[in-house]
Amino acid sequence: MVHPTYLEPENLVSILRDTSKVSGKDYLIIDVRDEDFEGGIINNSNIPCHEFLENIESHHKKLATVPILIFHCALSQVRGPKSATRYANLIRNVALNTNQKVYILRGGFDGFKQQFYVSHRDLFER
Repeated sequence: MVHPTYLEPENLVSILRDTSKVSGKDYLIIDVRDEDFEGGIINNSNIPCHEFLENIESHHKKLATVPILIFHCALSQVRGPKSATRYANLIRNVALNTNQKVYILRGGFDGFKQQFYVSHRDLFER
């Protein structure tokens, strides 16, 4: 079983602030929270966990060309790590020569928001 690497919140800020990187092309943030995503989201993210896991193969086809995937849920303790691990195992089994990197946001959305909402308000949609 493949275990994705944790990404520190400040490294996500660096990715989001890098003007040479485009969301959906160079990286993608995958917020797998369900209804609890209504408390706010990081720009350009949300695929509910149940929907992501039920359709993981079709998501792989859409995501295969994105080099960096960053998964998270509220705390990155259950849904985020579960989805990231399932996806990492899928790409290991389907595309052995992929260079795609799969990360889990340490602390999840709640930790990211607590640390950066005031200083980087523009990174949040609500």
